[in-house]
Amino acid sequence: MINIFIEESQALFSQIRALEVIFSENLGDAGGRYMTQAVITDFKDVSPGLKSIISDREALTNAIGASHDLHLLVIDNREDTLNSRAKGWLNNYIECLNKGEIERNRQKILEINHFLDIQREELDDLILKPIEVVDLDLDDYY
Repeated sequence: MINIFIEESQALFSQIRALEVIFSENLGDAGGRYMTQAVITDFKDVSPGLKSIISDREALTNAIGASHDLHLLVIDNREDTLNSRAKGWLNNYIECLNKGEIERNRQKILEINHFLDIQREELDDLILKPIEVVDLDLDDYY
């Protein structure tokens, strides 16, 4: 059951990675168009931090690549976290089941021992109970 969950989550995370690639490509295209437009308008209404990135195509490409790498790292970390928590949950669940089963078995053993003790006491009472001997004349029966 947990293996199916992990396989399905891995498939979803693969799709998320593919969407991140598409996003990064679209961001690169939009960044290139914005850079061209900013150069045409002589960087009016552009913050100094953004101006330093979009004034150089290589810096823009590096920033987009770094963003893409960071997004992939976050996706990978979330996948690892999900998988490790799912496996941890399974291990914890199995451990709780085992502890419950052990406790149940111990209770049953105590119950059986208690029953045997009662049976032993009853047997001891029967064995140790004095038997009244009646003097029978056996000649009367033959």
